[in-house]
Amino acid sequence: MTALLLWLACGNPTSERTAGPESFTDPAAPWLGPDAAAPTDIEVSRVEASIELAFEALDELDPTPLVTAYSAVMAAGDTSCPSFFTADEGFDYWLDTCESPSGASFDGFGVLDVTEGVPVDFGLVGTTTTIGGSGSVVGPDGAGLDMNGFLQVTAAADASTSLSNLTISGSFATDHAAANGTWLEQGWEPEVSQLRLVVTGVGEVRVINGVIENLDLDGQRFPVVLQNVAIADVATGFTDCGIEPTGVISVRLDGDWVDVIFDPIQTDDGILTPSDVCDGCGEAWSGTQSLGPVCVAF
Repeated sequence: MTALLLWLACGNPTSERTAGPESFTDPAAPWLGPDAAAPTDIEVSRVEASIELAFEALDELDPTPLVTAYSAVMAAGDTSCPSFFTADEGFDYWLDTCESPSGASFDGFGVLDVTEGVPVDFGLVGTTTTIGGSGSVVGPDGAGLDMNGFLQVTAAADASTSLSNLTISGSFATDHAAANGTWLEQGWEPEVSQLRLVVTGVGEVRVINGVIENLDLDGQRFPVVLQNVAIADVATGFTDCGIEPTGVISVRLDGDWVDVIFDPIQTDDGILTPSDVCDGCGEAWSGTQSLGPVCVAF
């Protein structure tokens, strides 16, 4: 688990926030801080439902519908439009404002690169898919894709172990059929990094940082922020509490931020949790006001 520990300890900024009346504004996460007037009517059940929804969304962040939509609209181009170039890093990208003979229009730049044989941790070799850009493409049938961001995922697996490392930032929108029923159709705007390790017969380790904007709970759109959130099954040897993550998860409901602070603590050797607080619950705070426990089935 050494590589995961280094990724967790060195690859992401840690928060110095302390639960309770000494709450502060973290310059790396200004949404974490005391509110001018902490509300008293926030329903804890809505906070729990919002966090559960965020984790469901994280499970759905898959490049496949985006790659399918991109490939379909790009197929309407030809050698004259759009113009392609090769970056110093070796991948090809297009940059143009033009209309192809087939009637497809291109405006901006974009890239889809798939690199195989990428060595990753635990002796695995995987594939890295990178897709994104800034601009729009509309096919001759009217189906289009708007991009203002990038998604990259490296995935590797052998008979017993799978590892995926996802980074997504920006916004994507398409009316291509590939988006139907997927995260693209939901209108979410994720800016997250997520590392997942699954060992057959042992369990899973998951490390998450970032924000998902535009989640929908009962018709209300809201963001969820995840800062230094790590959770693992006990059998992995990464934690002594498999039902509660580290870090802070913040939810904005009705214009007010609620910060849920969990008990497990990151160390260089893993996640440590006093046995009497391994209960799957964190404490919710609105500014300096405690709202009580928030319990989620992670």
